[in-house]
Amino acid sequence: MTAQLMLFRNVFLSLLAAQLGTAFFLPTLPTLRQVSLGARASDDLPVDCVEAAIIEGVDQNVASHVMATAGEAMAKRTYAVTDFLDPADALACERVLKKVTGVAVDSNGGFGHAVRRRLILARQDTVDEEVIAPFEEVFSALSVSGDFLFQPCTVENFEQAIREVANGQFGLVGDVIIVGERGAQVVIAPELADVLISKLDSIAGIEVKTSIIPIADLCVRELRRKELNSVEASLRLDAIGSAGMGMSRSKVAKMVKSGNGDVLLNGKPVKSASASIKEGDTVTIRGKGLVEIRGIEVTAKGRYRI
Repeated sequence: MTAQLMLFRNVFLSLLAAQLGTAFFLPTLPTLRQVSLGARASDDLPVDCVEAAIIEGVDQNVASHVMATAGEAMAKRTYAVTDFLDPADALACERVLKKVTGVAVDSNGGFGHAVRRRLILARQDTVDEEVIAPFEEVFSALSVSGDFLFQPCTVENFEQAIREVANGQFGLVGDVIIVGERGAQVVIAPELADVLISKLDSIAGIEVKTSIIPIADLCVRELRRKELNSVEASLRLDAIGSAGMGMSRSKVAKMVKSGNGDVLLNGKPVKSASASIKEGDTVTIRGKGLVEIRGIEVTAKGRYRI
């Protein structure tokens, strides 16, 4: 049987099963190509959702993971959840999936303004309320406590230690929230909790105790908004980040150079501190906040009023 015939056979059986309420055995879970066709996608929806996400700037592996998860949700008629995604990838994949009729999508990182987010996916006809999945089945929170009074640790220190014990499952780790000299709190997928509790015993040489805490106990800072105006000699990312966050330009450049993804441009890790900024861009600095560029004017002296 040709690939095209197999595709339409699987789509037909999926639609027939939905009509009759009967389960058919299919050789494989439908891809999002099949889901798109079976869901009667709108005319402007690309047939291949993986390719559509890649066009939006999503890495191919990430796009394939997200669309396979969506295919699983559509086939099994229950919710399915992606790994934690960078904000730009989450937003781009959400845009693509919301064009597919019949797919319910929710983007959540465990708290309101989380940076790393999971997509929770389901068939629209199986969702009775706005909440697609029980919150406690998608998110857990850990306290990683120790004595950091004389050796403060950064988000990078915690993430590096978690990577070393997570057995290649760092995609199940969300935001890390530093809580001063006491340590940090970490949003994770529930299935990773036992691994981290049993294996995460030190951060940068400091002994720690890892335990489950209620999500409601996360020490999340309230968002504060402030409008700033600055005149800069260039539109380099390090210059704009420095002006917006009130930190040194060299510190921003160092964070970019570390390669830890601590500085994001439009939700994507940036590789060069000299990247040029334009109106509408956002610069996120981990642990500090987000700068949104609302306007740029060139002054009479050739500088940039931002």
